[in-house]
Amino acid sequence: GNIATAKELLKQANDALIIAHKEHTSILVNEANHGKLELSFLAVHASNHLSIADISYELATRMVEMYELFLKKS
Repeated sequence: GNIATAKELLKQANDALIIAHKEHTSILVNEANHGKLELSFLAVHASNHLSIADISYELATRMVEMYELFLKKS
């Protein structure tokens, strides 16, 4: 396993998540400021995907950390 490559890919994933969260927040703030919330199935679906991406990123990060510790102890 290439830890350096995994960490670089995780950094790219984190950068993409930051952009996605900024867009998500922008949409929520815009709706809050205009006093109306039109919740569509697509918006809920997109929000679920963002949440799953966050969880997947955290899991992948922990797996890389554990594998790195395993390699150091082997």
